[in-house]
Amino acid sequence: MPGTATASCQPMAVFPNTIANGDINENSNTTVRIRALTARVSTTTLRDDVTALAAFRTRYYKSPQGREAAVWLQRRLLAGFADPRLYRDRGGGVGGRRGSDKVTVKLFEHGWQQPSVIARVQGRTNVTVILAAHIDSVNFYLPSLLHAPGANDDAAAIAALISAFTLLTQPFPPPSLENTLEFHFYAAEEAGFRGSAAVLGAYNAARRTVHSLLQFDAIGIPDATPAIAVAAEYLPQATTDGYEAYIGHLASKYLDVPAVATACGYACSDHASAVRFGYAGALVTGRRLDGEGADADASHTAGDKIAMLDFEHIARFAKLAVAYGYDLGHANLLRASGAGDGGVRGYMCDEGYPDGWMGGVRRFAAARATDPLGFALWIAVLVVMIAVARPWEEFTPVVRVLIGRTRRRVMGLIRRVNR
Repeated sequence: MPGTATASCQPMAVFPNTIANGDINENSNTTVRIRALTARVSTTTLRDDVTALAAFRTRYYKSPQGREAAVWLQRRLLAGFADPRLYRDRGGGVGGRRGSDKVTVKLFEHGWQQPSVIARVQGRTNVTVILAAHIDSVNFYLPSLLHAPGANDDAAAIAALISAFTLLTQPFPPPSLENTLEFHFYAAEEAGFRGSAAVLGAYNAARRTVHSLLQFDAIGIPDATPAIAVAAEYLPQATTDGYEAYIGHLASKYLDVPAVATACGYACSDHASAVRFGYAGALVTGRRLDGEGADADASHTAGDKIAMLDFEHIARFAKLAVAYGYDLGHANLLRASGAGDGGVRGYMCDEGYPDGWMGGVRRFAAARATDPLGFALWIAVLVVMIAVARPWEEFTPVVRVLIGRTRRRVMGLIRRVNR
């Protein structure tokens, strides 16, 4: 339940290139290291991971396949840690000889079949930087029955973050981080951000300091002029400006396309849960949400297939994730996040969601337009259900009585006229 708005609950994250004394990570070592990592992003690996995810008939959060997809993801994230010198704990942790070099990949269970997956790289402080995507897919017509490959929404983003996580943690142990870096893969985004609300609600209850959360959603289809579209809404203006400037800064240094501002106009992905709990959350997506193609979207239908994707564009987002994670992972964010010692902020927030469900209505309208066969099937199933239920049979006796009364009255009037 939303709490009372307070000044401390307004997300006021400061990003490196907006700190008063300049870009605190603007040095040759950081730039060279990030460019070396981004050069290793592979479109072949991205395609393989999207193919594996889209092969699940659905990743609907209430389905067995939805759970299988999350377990597959956990195993995929841990797959590179095969060195016998490493140890694994029962919770999905991977460790080296030094206790500070600890990586964990764990399932966060919910009250439905699909868990969320959280990959964590422990830093010197507990100030946390989060890169996120969502695991689930949905076919809005009949979620429990129909095919929902979810290639663009959101397998492409999962693949990009798998690549970023792998590059930032291998070879193991990864370089020591100043801050804790986490990769979140949420369950049940399509059901109303339920997975991210549970995860970030737990962080809020533990009074965790989250510097920022960057959500990757529907990144695989660019506009005619490719760009990184950034939606940083429902934040204090200074935070919005800082977020947009920082993503633009990373794009200009490490990508071949610019970043452009866009807007959802509603709570459109899991970053809304970050804003709800007083954390700076923003979205990056493949094209402007208010531009060309915004109404021609195959999301939430059987038509969201791999053939629609541009893997060079997906690679740009993988590189952005690497740059974001590496740069903020090594920055001094204690002063930039208002954190107490050790990354505990000392208070809780729940501001509610900025807007709710009109976005879902718009997306359903787009789905009807781009998947007429699926919509026709939905109507056909509805007709069959009505035919099987035969509700009109319950009204037959009443209808007969009404017809009989009407007939008698009409005949009586006719007799009077004939007299």
